Amino acid sequence: AGDKRKFTLAYLARAVTPGVYQQPAVYVEDMYKPWQFGRGSMGTVKVE
Repeated sequence: AGDKRKFTLAYLARAVTPGVYQQPAVYVEDMYKPWQFGRGSMGTVKVE
């Protein structure tokens, strides 16, 4: 209880349209253990 662990998520994407895009914040929780969840911050992605 109260255990905080750090995880890193990586993904591969193909950028095809130049521009500046908003990366939404992420929220994920375990379906069977909703007290286990994670949050991430929003950001900006620039494709040149």
